Formats: sequence, C-alpha cells, structure tokens
Amino acid sequence: MVEHPVAAVYRGPISSEGCPESLAKLLRHAPAGFKVHYLGPDEDEDVTAESLSKVDLFAWPGGGDEVKRDYKKVARYTKAIQDFIRDGGLYAGICLGAFLAKGEPSEGAFFNLLPSGSYVNCERFEKGSQVKSDKDSVIQTDWHFHSGPKKGTREKRWQYFQDGANIVLGADLKSEAMILGRYSKTGDPCAVVYRLGSGAVGLIGVHPEAEKDWYEDWDGHNPDGIQFDIGHDFVQTLWNLRSR
Repeated sequence: MVEHPVAAVYRGPISSEGCPESLAKLLRHAPAGFKVHYLGPDEDEDVTAESLSKVDLFAWPGGGDEVKRDYKKVARYTKAIQDFIRDGGLYAGICLGAFLAKGEPSEGAFFNLLPSGSYVNCERFEKGSQVKSDKDSVIQTDWHFHSGPKKGTREKRWQYFQDGANIVLGADLKSEAMILGRYSKTGDPCAVVYRLGSGAVGLIGVHPEAEKDWYEDWDGHNPDGIQFDIGHDFVQTLWNLRSR
C-alpha cells in the first residue's frame, strides 16, 4: 500500500469561506497525493506543536484583507509554526497565508518566515500594477514550471487574484529563492519557494486553487480556463525541498 504524505490546512475564524476546502482539494490531487485534514480552533485539533508534528506540510489559505488585525487572532501559533519549519516541515502560504509570513517593516513580522530585508506586500499598490482594486479579478503572470511534464518551460497565464501579494526579496534571499512566477506587468515575484532551517516555505499571492464556483460568484472569467497545473507545480516544487 502506498503511504501518502500528510498535509494540514488551517480552517478557522480568519480563513475565507471555501478557501480551505479548495486548497485541501488541490493538495489531495497534487502529484504527491497528500492525505489532508484541517487544523483550527473548531476542528478536531488546533494548530499546536503536537498537531504539526503529525504532518509533512502545513498550508494556510486565503482570508480577509486586514492582516494586522487577523494576525492578532492567530499570533499564538507563531512559535509552533516556526519550530515546525525549523525541524524540517513545509509551509505553504496562499494569499493571506503569504501575507502572514512577514509584513513590510511598518506592518509587523507576523509569523516571521522571511529573512531580514524580505517581506510581503500588496501588489495592487505597486506602480504599474495591472489590478488596482481589491475586488475579485484575474491577473496575468509569467510562470516558470519547476516540476512535472512542463518543467523548464515558461507560460503567460491568467490567474485568480483578490488583493494578492508580491514577495519582496532582500539580498539574503534573492540568490537562494526559486521564483516560480512573476506578475507580468510589474515583474514582481508572485510565487517563491525557499529553504528555511531544515524545512522550506512556499508563498504565492494568487489563487491557483480557485475552482469554477469562485468565478461564478462574481461572473468572472479566466481567459486561460480553469486549470490546476500551476497549483500542482507550486506544491510539488515545495515538496521537492523536503528534508525528512
């Protein structure tokens, strides 16, 4: 019998409706075929050192736009998440999960999962950004596949975007991080994967897990159709950095 790796997805007061479930589905259908459960205050287990010790990958889904306010509700998880990664665990942060990795200097360190000089910022405020609104939309990205049958290829792809993040890489991380995707208009990184301690972190500002009903909620349309290969590449690239 094949033993599947185990992933957990945060589901709780600061996750948006449907985001944890779509992310869990992406992980289950990813090439690694994760066995997935949820962690949170209303789940069978909360996010603790003990619950994280049972998983290979911990994923934080999308949520609201008030990152400083929301972080206060989950600040108690910080040490457990940091220790989990330090000891070889993998953290995948999608949208809010990316913002929580580390804010810009005026915002706060949050989970503090980026080295000095690196932080996560709002793409819509960047000069030349394709999307200036915080409403649901699509945004064009330049994606560099790092795994699977498309490994080594690059594609321009439209992706689901809702006030998403760009990852500002400081000098210490620029040469180390794998940049999987950039926003086409600004060139800002929208997805990166890097080692941290004995583990690794993957951050992405768009929503590669977005399903058909996400678009239906606002009569949206993705010119490239609804595909999950980018999400699978993001997860697999992170998974390939595992050390345990």
